[in-house]
Amino acid sequence: MVARAKPSVALANMDVVLQHGLTADYHARTLSAQLLLALGKKNNRYPAEHAIFTAVYDSLMDTFSKCNKFNAFAANCIDLVYATCDTPDTVCSKILTEMYRRMEEMIVKDVENEEEASFPTELLIRFVFVLGQVALQQLIYLDICVYSELRRRNQVREDRKVEEKRKKKAGQLATPGRRRGPVADLRRQTLMNASNASASSRHHNRSTSVTSKGPSVNTTMTEDEAGLEGAVADDADAEYVRSVCERDIVGPDAALARYLPLLRHLLTNPAKCTPKLQAAAALTFTR
Repeated sequence: MVARAKPSVALANMDVVLQHGLTADYHARTLSAQLLLALGKKNNRYPAEHAIFTAVYDSLMDTFSKCNKFNAFAANCIDLVYATCDTPDTVCSKILTEMYRRMEEMIVKDVENEEEASFPTELLIRFVFVLGQVALQQLIYLDICVYSELRRRNQVREDRKVEEKRKKKAGQLATPGRRRGPVADLRRQTLMNASNASASSRHHNRSTSVTSKGPSVNTTMTEDEAGLEGAVADDADAEYVRSVCERDIVGPDAALARYLPLLRHLLTNPAKCTPKLQAAAALTFTR
C-alpha cells in the first residue's frame, strides 16, 4: 500500500524483494509482485536482462508445477513485465517457451492407445491462462504505451513545423530600412500619424471590417490545416498499431501464433477437455 502511493519505496527495497520475496511462499511471492508493480508509476523501463525479470522468470518456473494458486501470481508477474520492461514481448515469449517445454516433458500417454498422449490438465490450464494474459497485456501495451508515444512524437513534430512557419513569416514581413537621422525620423513619423488619422476618419467602417476579417480567415485556415494534419497523423498511428497487432500477435510468424493450433484443438474437442480447461481456452482465444 505504501509503494502504491510512493513508488520509491519499491525501488529502495528491490534487492530484498528479489532475493527473499520472490523465493518465499505463495503469499510472499504475490505481494512481492504487487510491490514491484508500483515501479510502473515511475515511467522507468528496464532492459529484458535486468535482475527484476530474471527473478520473475525463475519464480514463475518454480511455481508453475507446484503452487495451487498459480494463476493470480502469474497474472501479477505478467502485468509487472509489461509495466516495467522496455521489450516485454521478449521476456514473455521466453516464459511461454519454457512452460511449453516443461509440459512436453510431462506428457501423459494413454494406457489403451499408446499413440495418443496429452498434457497434464492442470499444467495445461495454467499455460493457457498465461498465454491469454500475455495476449491481453500485449494489446494494452500497444494501444496505450506505444500509441501514446507515437502521438506525442507527432505533436512535437507539428509544434516544430508551426514554429518554423511562424519564424519564416515573421522574417518575410520584417523589411530592413535605411538609417536616418533623428530629425528625419521625427518628421517622417509626424507625417505618417497625420496621414493615418485622416484615413481613419474617412474610412473608419471599411478599414475596421477589413481588419477584423483578415486575421480570422488566416487563423481559421491555419487551425483547419493543423487539425487536418493531426487527424491524418492519428489515423496513420492507429493503422500502424493495428498492423503491429496483426503481425506480432496473431500473425503467422508471431510468438503467440505458434500456440493457436493448441487452442483450436481444445475448443474443437470438448469431449477430451474438462469444462475448466475449455473455459480457459475460450477466454484465451477471445483475448
